[in-house]
Order: sequence, then C-alpha cells, then structure tokens
Amino acid sequence: MVQGRGEFEWSMTAHILAQQINMNRKKGMKAVSPDSLNPFVRKPKRKVVLSVKDSMDILKKTFCPGAK
Repeated sequence: MVQGRGEFEWSMTAHILAQQINMNRKKGMKAVSPDSLNPFVRKPKRKVVLSVKDSMDILKKTFCPGAK
C-alpha cells in the first residue's frame, strides 16, 4: 500500500515538474516527458546484438582457452 501511494505521489509530482520545465524551456529544446522525471518508471533495457563472428569468438574464448 505504501509502494502504491509513493508511485501515485511521484506520478503527480513528475507531471507538475514536466509542465513547469516545458513552460519555461527555450526554443529548440525538446519537451520533457513526466516519465523521465519519475523514479518509479522502469526504463526499457537496451538489447545487445552480436554478430555471428563475435558470438563464436566469445564461445571459443570461454570454452576453448587454448584455441585461436
């Protein structure tokens, strides 16, 4: 219950802060999203994509330490 209340309060605070920042921003600046100011919003994790050659190099180094 405390977690939900904290998330609700931060949501309201983040919206007010974003509104204030966006009202006073200079021309050319990007608008600020309330989600960027809210510590409870989970940011999506970046996926790492490796090429086949890189993957094979990692596997060889891990499982065949003497191989080149």
